[in-house]
Formats: sequence, structure tokens, C-alpha cells
Amino acid sequence: MRNVSWGKKTLAVIMAVVTMASTCDVVSYRSLLAAETEGTVANEIVENEDSTLAPSTVEEETTVNMRKLKIVPKQTEFEYNLKEINFEFDVYNWKGEKVKVSYYVEFYTDSKCTHKTTEADGAKDKGKEPSKPGTYYPKVVTIATTQYDGCREPIEIHIVFTKPMVWLPEDVQTYTGEQIAFDKYDFRNPDLVEGLTVTYNKVLESNEETETTTEPTTDAPIDAGTYNVTISAVVEGETVEKEVSLVINKAKLNVDAREQKEIFTGKPIAYTNYEVTGVNGEKISEDNIKISYSSDGCDLDPKYRNVGSYVVYVIVSGLKNYEDENVRALLTINPYSPVIIVNGEYKPYYNGKQRVFNNYTVKGVEGEPLKIENMNIEYYLDEACTIPAVGDDPHTAPSEFRSRCYVKLQYKGKAGENYCDSKVEIGKMVIKYEPKIVMPDAVVNYTGVKQPYPWDESMIIRGDDKENGLRLSVAYYKEYKNMNDNVPTGPADGAKNPMGAPSKPGEYIIKVQYHESINYNPKAFYGKLIIKSDEN
Repeated sequence: MRNVSWGKKTLAVIMAVVTMASTCDVVSYRSLLAAETEGTVANEIVENEDSTLAPSTVEEETTVNMRKLKIVPKQTEFEYNLKEINFEFDVYNWKGEKVKVSYYVEFYTDSKCTHKTTEADGAKDKGKEPSKPGTYYPKVVTIATTQYDGCREPIEIHIVFTKPMVWLPEDVQTYTGEQIAFDKYDFRNPDLVEGLTVTYNKVLESNEETETTTEPTTDAPIDAGTYNVTISAVVEGETVEKEVSLVINKAKLNVDAREQKEIFTGKPIAYTNYEVTGVNGEKISEDNIKISYSSDGCDLDPKYRNVGSYVVYVIVSGLKNYEDENVRALLTINPYSPVIIVNGEYKPYYNGKQRVFNNYTVKGVEGEPLKIENMNIEYYLDEACTIPAVGDDPHTAPSEFRSRCYVKLQYKGKAGENYCDSKVEIGKMVIKYEPKIVMPDAVVNYTGVKQPYPWDESMIIRGDDKENGLRLSVAYYKEYKNMNDNVPTGPADGAKNPMGAPSKPGEYIIKVQYHESINYNPKAFYGKLIIKSDEN
């Protein structure tokens, strides 16, 4: 034993012969010195304050029992189960105490540790954990600490089949419209497998109707649900039967809900611009589709009629192979453009006041009356409607006699109303005098010859116009109600021609028709002619 100087302290070092009694033995003075620096002294180290020798000075050779580690795998045999295998190791010191040190592992396929594991062994990277059956040699490398040096040593482990068949506990699929078979199983030697059968039995849910049979079947299922799968086979003479689960989840529907644009019709409009399909374009029955006109689905079918944009929902629920869907869509009802019909040229009578064009009709849907105040009427001198008829404002209607103009008509819709602006229509208007004929009842005596109504031009009131060549026509009727329902005079009344002047006693209606002229509109006037008999 020699005193060894170390800083202000002196160590007495006992040398010992190293024996490889553990999995990993290491000889190191550095560990001893490091332990002293940290203030930790093992039972081989004795502290001496008076020592002054340098650390490298040893007067006589002595043996020291050095630190040693032992690496022990927690498990040496593993069942091949198609999953990653978790390799763990315990580390013990020379006293047999478990210690915590950092380490990493390299995996080899030979005991000399020259060939690292590869993808063929199920390793993700070279030298990483294997996952396929075989014999492997992990080399555990500990990280040096102040108490322990690092060490390396291969340990033989095995990944073997402990049973002839392996499987995953559950297979989760999604409905495809076709059969889905359970195939998540494997064998050590498929050539030795005989009589393999896979049967399926659906697990009924509480809300499902009772099926007519619950007998297992070898036909792979199609519909969504949970199935108990029984795998039975004879492997190397041993009968193996396993139960696992096959879950077929419901698929998502494709709900194509497009915006629907309509024109106001006065009637309720339903949303129909959607299409619902499943996998492979499978059409979904309308019986499973509900159109809701409210977000909570309470209003089943109110539909909409007035102009506006409305949110609707396409709701599909209760399908055994598809998830429920609630898709938002938009129904837009645009206003209707009314039709303006001009009923010919308008010829109002002169009265010294503005004469507003009214010889038109406006048709909405279903005969709905429209607001007169929404009509925009403008008056122009030219057909192109560029020169106002009166002053500078085209909305000013003319009032003068013989004013002729073109009239521009358009219905102007208001925001939010069911009718929008209409197409522009052009009408014509001319102001004329109103002809007047005064025709009092006339009573004459029977003479045996025709008796015309006794009248002359003095009965005609022309207004301010002295137009000559008045065009008049006279007709006589036995009865007169209207243009089409009347009884004209004839031979029985002593008239030579139909509607001619009568000659026989009786009471007759005379119609004097003033025909249109430049300054006058046509008009009919009526009087009564009474022919008294000789007896009266």
C-alpha cells in the first residue's frame, strides 16, 4: 500500500486482481478518482490527510477490486404478434444492486455482432429493434458516469412463436358496399395449416330489430356493425380456435347541397337542388332524406313563397351503413318582373288639365294586384324618348289640346318586394276634343212613310274647334242594350233596310255615331223616337 497525493488529500490505494465474474467488468482508476472528487469513497478507498504522493506514483504493486456492471434482459423470449416488441434491460452493480444508468442497444443477427438487423428482420432502421421471428443478439452499451465506465456486451435473445397462430385483437374497417373479410392473422408455417375457417356473427345493438337468425356464417359481412369473428384451423396437428372482433364503421355520405335560385311565383317553393350519394355513387332513397327549413329541424315543410334568401338543411339519418348528415344550403327566391301590356293608343279628351296615360295593364303572377305608385310613366315628343313632352321633366304629363307624345312605361320594384323592375314598354297618347250631340226624345205622328229622327247639326257641340265634314252614322233599333245584344229595325217595322228609319207606330232607339277625326275621338249618342198611331 502506498500513499497517493490528490490535491490536499492522500489516498491509500489497494490493488486487486480483476476477475470476470459479471457480464460486464471494467478496470478504471478514473472512476476511483472521480468518486473521490464527488466525495464518495468506496470500501476499497481509505482517506489519509497526511499523504503527499502524486497520483501516478506507486511504490509497490497492489491489487484493487474495480467497479463492475451486469446487464440482464427483463425478457429473453417474445411472442410474434405483428406488433413492435419492447426490449428492456436491468443494470446491476458488483454488489447485485440495481442501478440506473443510461444505455442504448444495437441489435445483431449473429453472436459475433458483425451483422446488424435490417428491414428484413422487421427493424425500422439498421441495428434497430427486430419484430420478426428469429434469434437476435442485442449489444447493450452503457453511458460512462463518475462511478461507472461504459461497457458493451452481446446478450442472446429469441423472438419465437409461443403459439401456432397470432392475430390482432380488433380489425377496424369502413363500409365499402362490398364484403369485408377478416385477414389479420398469421402462421409460423402456412404450409402446415389445414382446415382454416373464418366465421362471422354480428353483435346486435339495443336499437336493432331482432334478426331472423344469429347463426354464424362464413360469408364475409357487408353492412356496418361489430362482428364476432371465430378463426379455426389445424396447425401442425394442433387445433387452434381464436375469437377476435371485426368492426365495420359507417361510411360518410356525399351530400351535394347546391344553392337553389327561383323566381317568385306566388306559391310556396320547396328546396330540391341537392343530391345524396354513398360509396361508389350509390343513390340514397328520398325516404331517408328530410329537408328542414330551420336549424333545429322542427319545421318539417313550411317552404317559402316570398322574395328572400333562406337557409335550409338537408338531413339524412337512420341509415345502417352511413353516418348521419346535416348539411346547410341556400334557397334564394328572386323577384318577378311584371308584364306591361299597352292597350293601343290612348286618346283622352281635352279638359284643360294634365291627362295621365292609363291605357295599359300590368300582369303579376296569379293575378296579384300591383301597386300603382310603383309605375314610372314618362312623356316624350320623340319615339326614342329623349325630348320631354313638357318642359324638362319627362314625368310632367301634357294638358294642351292636340298634344301628341310617346309614353315610356316601366314598373319599378322596391327592395324586398316580390316584383322587380319590368321591361320598358312604349305607348302613344294624343289629346282631342270630346264631341257632344244633344238628342232629346222625339215624338212624331204616323204618316205611313219612314219617320227619321228630326235632328240637325245644331245639336252638335264641337267645342273650340270648328271642324267641318263631321262623319256621322245613324242606326235605328227596336231594342238596344250594347254593341252585340240588340234588335235592329227591319221590314216588320216598315224599314226598307236593317237599322233603317221605321214607319210603323212604335218606340225605337236611335244611335248616332260620331266617327274619329283629327280633333275628335269617336263617340256614340242615343235618343228615343216614338211614332204615334192614328188612334192616339
